[in-house]
Amino acid sequence: MNSNTTLKERIEKNLERSYFANNIIIDVIDDEVTLKGTVGSYEVKDKIEQIVLNFSEVQAVNNELAIYNEN
Repeated sequence: MNSNTTLKERIEKNLERSYFANNIIIDVIDDEVTLKGTVGSYEVKDKIEQIVLNFSEVQAVNNELAIYNEN
């Protein structure tokens, strides 16, 4: 198992604990993480990015999460 896979699994496990982070697609290349999927608000989008940035191995986050609007 390479370090990208290990980091991805650790991020996924951490986000699984967050009710607002369901159905997030995480891609890891070296020290850069890309987030894709849909969340309910900008606040949640920012919160998920901050959770990922708390991993010491992560140097950059490409936050491509879209905001879901029920209206």
